[in-house]
Amino acid sequence: MSDSRRQDIIDKLDTTLKAITSFAGHVYGWKLDPTDLVVNKQLPCICYKDIGEDITPSAICPSHGKQKHDLKMEFLILAQGADSDKTARELLKLFYAAIGTDQTLSGLCDWAKDISDEMQVEQDSKTDAAILVKMTFEYQTVSFTY
Repeated sequence: MSDSRRQDIIDKLDTTLKAITSFAGHVYGWKLDPTDLVVNKQLPCICYKDIGEDITPSAICPSHGKQKHDLKMEFLILAQGADSDKTARELLKLFYAAIGTDQTLSGLCDWAKDISDEMQVEQDSKTDAAILVKMTFEYQTVSFTY
């Protein structure tokens, strides 16, 4: 049995993110608490998770049993050090460039949309920067498949 389209999209995103050499292979799916990544010095890194999906009848062809899926994803970019804010912004630029190069993820989705990002920088004994990117990937399937 093949993976679902949803899983294929996640797998393609994972491959795309791992190709960004500045993350040095530190790409983590479903990492809800990145504290251990900071403690273990696995930075810079990017964590991602599938946070849900909205499914509606397709406006393009509702009578043919198609559904439109809006797969919602979150990506957390983490950097640490004296220039963590600058590093995080550079990683964000590389992230957007990687997604922008192939917005359909090799034809798995129609496009990436509803993109937003929010940056936080904290000062403790060292400087930590985090950017949370929210993005939706739209795709279509036959009704009741995903």
